[in-house]
Amino acid sequence: MSNGLLKRGLPRVLVLAAFAVLCASCADMAKKPAGDAPRSAAKGSDAQDKADTTARTDARETDPPSADTDKADVNPPVAKQVASEPAHAGPTDEATTVANLAADEKVAAGDNSPKADPYAVPDGTPEELLKFIEELGNYRPDVNTREEAMSHAFKQLTAIIVAADKIVAGKPDEATRAAALGKKLLASWFLAMKLDPATMPKFQELAGQLAADKNPDVAGEARVYLLVMAVHGIEHEKPAEAKALVAQFTEALTKQPLDERLPGLATNVPIMLEQAGLTELAREAAQQFIAALKQSKSEALAPVLEQLEGTLRKLEIIGKPMEITGTLVDGNKFDWSAYKGKVVLVDFWATWCGPCLGELPNVRKTYETYHDRGFDVVGISLDMDRDELEKFLANEKLPWPTVFDAASEKSGEKSLAARYGVDSIPAPFLVNKEGHVVSTGARGEALPRLVAELLGSAPAAADKSAADKGEAAKKANAKP
Repeated sequence: MSNGLLKRGLPRVLVLAAFAVLCASCADMAKKPAGDAPRSAAKGSDAQDKADTTARTDARETDPPSADTDKADVNPPVAKQVASEPAHAGPTDEATTVANLAADEKVAAGDNSPKADPYAVPDGTPEELLKFIEELGNYRPDVNTREEAMSHAFKQLTAIIVAADKIVAGKPDEATRAAALGKKLLASWFLAMKLDPATMPKFQELAGQLAADKNPDVAGEARVYLLVMAVHGIEHEKPAEAKALVAQFTEALTKQPLDERLPGLATNVPIMLEQAGLTELAREAAQQFIAALKQSKSEALAPVLEQLEGTLRKLEIIGKPMEITGTLVDGNKFDWSAYKGKVVLVDFWATWCGPCLGELPNVRKTYETYHDRGFDVVGISLDMDRDELEKFLANEKLPWPTVFDAASEKSGEKSLAARYGVDSIPAPFLVNKEGHVVSTGARGEALPRLVAELLGSAPAAADKSAADKGEAAKKANAKP
């Protein structure tokens, strides 16, 4: 996503600063020793879950979310690429991350030493003010705390907005005016989403006004922001609005020339609709978007179409068979036919995913309880580092096989995560004895309950005893 932001004119250093918290969280998770994760998860993994939730929240705030807060993003939708960018290898303190990321960006020219007040917007021609915005974006202060980093970002964004207003007031040529408005839109968006929520009404008013701007580029930019907010605001209680949004996207995706920002954003719509409980509308949206995008016959849209097709496959999979292929961590081919007649949990996960590690004890307990009765687990790891995955598996001694999805992709096979529309993990697909998927949400207490039902057996004695104790406690605490 940050690459898209750069194309819209915001200096790279400002984009990086705005995502500092997300990058810091990702870097912290990536650096955790593999053996530490399951132990903390068994205790509740408060720190890990907080880090995952922080990263998830940041992703929500800059683009439409693609999963619940108790899941972690996998390779994100085209409109959400920031989570897939490598985290900086340096310290994970947010302020230090800001400084380190900024240091990677070379100043275009001249001295970058601190000025008396680098945020003071000068007087000057529109061209001079536009240059000021670029220089301010490249300014790298010496920050030592998160508060200092956030203060810098606030002053930087505010100064860019003020400078952009002065440019427009100076009646510049159309290209300079459009550039200034684009910078103002993006700076206002980050300000409202990351630093000062009270400014959101002002941003919405700005985007609404610019959506009708005489310059088609400015108007198109503003409409994209309005669509982002509309996708972000999908609610189960407002099906009519959600349906109107799907129609709006479908119409926009059929227009030529196609706005290059829309396809990636459209991939989030069915995901958000499903999360809002509007599953049927989510299926319709995926179908309509696929049909609309195929009309363009553009090879550049292949990744978007593949993602939408995966999402549609996931939305339609209940009651249908699931086919698992790929390469195991040890390099051998996985044999799905060996699981015929069994109840199987196909579990998409990763060692870096806090919520996955938090669910692992539940999966292990269910496996140990019901394995002898015909239950099995197949892990689909979305890790990219085979060595780290092998260390984790050696330490945890998981009793079920693990498919290394990255190896499948390298061998030319289609990623299982992409095939089945896995946009966040853990993603559990529960398959019955006939090989048909019966659930895509078997987690927590639902997992052992569904497994017991599918096996046609009563809950395990330990589970029944716990349930009986729970009922007894309820009765004891009940008021007369």
